[in-house]
Amino acid sequence: MSEWSDRSDSSDRIICSLLLRIPLATHLPVDSHMQICHNDRQPTRKAEPVNKFEALLKNVNVRSKIWLEADNLPLIGEGRAELLRMIDRNGSINAAAKALGMDYRRAWGLIDSMEKRLNVKLIIRRRGGAGKGTSLTDDCRMLLALYDRLARRSQEAANRDFSAIFRKGEHE
Repeated sequence: MSEWSDRSDSSDRIICSLLLRIPLATHLPVDSHMQICHNDRQPTRKAEPVNKFEALLKNVNVRSKIWLEADNLPLIGEGRAELLRMIDRNGSINAAAKALGMDYRRAWGLIDSMEKRLNVKLIIRRRGGAGKGTSLTDDCRMLLALYDRLARRSQEAANRDFSAIFRKGEHE
């Protein structure tokens, strides 16, 4: 006999079922069901998860990866977006490449390929003098803002779907 069955009767189960909209013939063990209903009685142990996957997935998260392609070739993804952000922050392709553990030639190649696929300048290079350095064009800033918005919405949708499918029992 469970801890709760000696403290409750069938009327408690019916009331609990009506209040929580849990069918009487639920797959919850009696003691978990009663603990939910009688939480004011200070239970001595925790209820078991309703869903058998809850315990397994307690520390599991979903991650999504999104990128844009032009003519079936990569245009921008998280790596290229981070490169552009670092160029903006450092004012230098070389400094951005070093910060990302990338060689300058590779960084320049990624920028060049994005510019060619879009047929748009993404960076402005100023040589010599006090105003030297590299900056992003307005088109590049717009591309980054739109990419970031898409990536954020994609992750939010993945989180919602993960929760609905894995945590709320759509798999049952």
